Amino acid sequence: TCHGADLRGIGPVPPIAGRSVSYLARQLNDFRTGARKGAWSGLMREATARLSDDDILALSAWAASLMP
Repeated sequence: TCHGADLRGIGPVPPIAGRSVSYLARQLNDFRTGARKGAWSGLMREATARLSDDDILALSAWAASLMP
């Protein structure tokens, strides 16, 4: 819900629809491992903590397929 139903972002939360698979996968992995730091990184770390590599690839491919 943070990125919006269409993943086009809401307020300070960035859009992720249509971004490249490699970019999205790298960001999700960095949140999962704690390598990504920032004001709201903790929320994303909780959201990604239980994702497998396959989950990250599938989510990244899905988000990348959406119109920005």
